[in-house]
Amino acid sequence: FDSNFVFVFRACMVPILLGYYSPQGAVIMSPLFFGIAHFHHMIERIRRGQDFQTAFFISSFQFAYTTVFGMYSAFLFVRTGHLASCVIGKSQFAQKKILNGI
Repeated sequence: FDSNFVFVFRACMVPILLGYYSPQGAVIMSPLFFGIAHFHHMIERIRRGQDFQTAFFISSFQFAYTTVFGMYSAFLFVRTGHLASCVIGKSQFAQKKILNGI
């Protein structure tokens, strides 16, 4: 699932946005869509019985987190032109997360 998001939002969406916006605009806009796409987790949390306020807070944090990382990832993609840069960046980040117990 996560690798599908990387493919759709980096390899597909960024090149489309680059056709209409500057590289800076594409780097900013793509992760906003990517972050919004993560709000489906809020619905899942509410369906499992979590109250709206907590589910919204967690999803908002996840939106901010994925948007910031998405800007970095989109920047790498625009700068290098290769999806591999996004995958390597994501794997390095995930590795640091695991090693630090986050």
